[in-house]
Amino acid sequence: MNRIPYIQSRNIDRDPIREISQDDILLRSLPLESLSPSAYLLDILKSWGIRTLGALTILPREEIGQRLGLEGLSLWDRAAGHSTNLLRLTQPPERFEESFDFEQHLETLEPLLFILRRFLERLTLRVESLYLLIAEIRLILLLDNGEKITRTLQIPAPTRDVDSLFSIVSQYLETLQTAAPVTGLHLEVSPSKPHHHELDLFRAGIKNPNRFFQTLARLAALLGNQRVGTPQKINTYRPDSIQMQTWSSDRLESRLKIGPALRRYRPTIPANVELENGKLLVLRSETVSGKILEAQGPWKLAGNWWDYSRWETNEWDVELENGHGIYRVAQTTNKEWEIVGVYD
Repeated sequence: MNRIPYIQSRNIDRDPIREISQDDILLRSLPLESLSPSAYLLDILKSWGIRTLGALTILPREEIGQRLGLEGLSLWDRAAGHSTNLLRLTQPPERFEESFDFEQHLETLEPLLFILRRFLERLTLRVESLYLLIAEIRLILLLDNGEKITRTLQIPAPTRDVDSLFSIVSQYLETLQTAAPVTGLHLEVSPSKPHHHELDLFRAGIKNPNRFFQTLARLAALLGNQRVGTPQKINTYRPDSIQMQTWSSDRLESRLKIGPALRRYRPTIPANVELENGKLLVLRSETVSGKILEAQGPWKLAGNWWDYSRWETNEWDVELENGHGIYRVAQTTNKEWEIVGVYD
């Protein structure tokens, strides 16, 4: 006596699960369309009066093969449950996130940092179990007035060190001012694979990139983002024309220095220069004064002649007596003298 197939459906976490026993009996009741046969083969079988998989398996397998070929044999085997399809295991993308709703609204930083530290410890353990590093932190704060503050923090050197990650998050929160108390917290981290870098024999790397970038962030908070970074020369001939760009370790290059380095004064030092027949004789200023032993120049520079910001300057390199040093002096558009810098 055949038992009817036992089918049970339930809902766990919104994902339906179906448990089936005696699958051969279940297969007999399924229509032919469930195996997706070709339209040509489906028309032939339906013309024979075959509508279900059970009706197909009643027919001898050899006879099906002789009349319908390899496609008919494959269809018969699948209808009888003789063919096996490997189950492909699909790993759903894992989200590394933690959330917390505060019963008492927070107006101070200490409780928030305490929860953040615990979140980072748990998330770091999960990331470490997959042999990954944390490359990005996404922080969401929910306020009492309905406002939501979202901040994405990039980790310069991906790491699993909780102290480094906590320092980056806490440093941001110390500079944050909210219009209302905090009612909720959501923290999410994005993992990445470890990067393998080839060591350079002629260039030293940064020992702790994350701490270095934290120092840059503190300086930017004090001085402004436009005053912290790597100076890059602007495409102009005007002296001392630079702009600050965000620092990147990729821009560090070992360059061979040729000749003494010119250290520019910012701002330049006002000065007076005595001349005789166009020759520079004496240099006087609040910081340095002396007789000029030798002068090289002038080098004429000019730019922006087409508008009101036009500029023009003449520069000399001068050596003072008694070993007082070599300086660069300039005469500006207004015929005023200034000390531009000193050579090492």
